Amino acid sequence: MAKLITRRWKNNTSNSTANGKYFQRVVLTETLSTDQFADHIVSHGSPYKRGTILNVLSDICECLVELTLDSKGVRLGDLGIFKMAVHATGAESPDKATPDMVQRVQLQFLPNQKKTFNLSSTTLRKKAQITGIDKLSEDVNDGFIPEEPEGEGDGE
Repeated sequence: MAKLITRRWKNNTSNSTANGKYFQRVVLTETLSTDQFADHIVSHGSPYKRGTILNVLSDICECLVELTLDSKGVRLGDLGIFKMAVHATGAESPDKATPDMVQRVQLQFLPNQKKTFNLSSTTLRKKAQITGIDKLSEDVNDGFIPEEPEGEGDGE
């Protein structure tokens, strides 16, 4: 069974209300390339060859960007919808709110929330088997050196 691995981190943002608090973050054990992703699809018994899958994935990437930059949303089956969003500075009046105020453009993903294939955060949380990295092995090192929370430790 798949495991979602997490690790502890401390928020050190001084102006945050969560400053000094500890949270969990997902540890990526690997990032698959497009080639590796295609190989994985083939390993599930796909009737399509690796090259065909690679070409389709490449076309999806190009077309997804093209269409979303043309103010279109793209629904990929039961996965969800991809769309663009903008972040802009606010204006004091409607006539001063112009496209020039857009600071960032961001590709957004809205997961499917149909009952048949629900990818909402609530449903995913119910499905996820979450394991802390410290529970897997004391020897695992992802470059993170955990800080011990106050009150924890060996008393030395």
